[in-house]
Amino acid sequence: MINKNEKKLVYIRKSDSFDGTINSPDNIYLEGIISGEVTTTKNIYILKGSILNTDLVAENIQVFGAVKGNLTAKKKIIINEAARVYGDIKCHSLKLLEGAIYSGKIEVSEFSNK
Repeated sequence: MINKNEKKLVYIRKSDSFDGTINSPDNIYLEGIISGEVTTTKNIYILKGSILNTDLVAENIQVFGAVKGNLTAKKKIIINEAARVYGDIKCHSLKLLEGAIYSGKIEVSEFSNK
């Protein structure tokens, strides 16, 4: 799923921190320390070493870092090895890889177009 060569994207680097709301129509890559809310109609990638205290809403979400907050994806959420997620998950498809840490409620269901 990760492709940083895409033409349009939002990228918060490892050395950056952000507190607030990000709402973008583009793919979002998060590697720093982020608090607040992050929303996109495309994909969110939480990269290794990132520390998020935020709610995330996207088409797909892939986690390699640490997230404390709720994750909502219209399609798929992938929580990779060594990733940590503390919060509720709502999605159509969930993949939790061996070695990942997760705590919260999970709702896996079809999303309505309404």
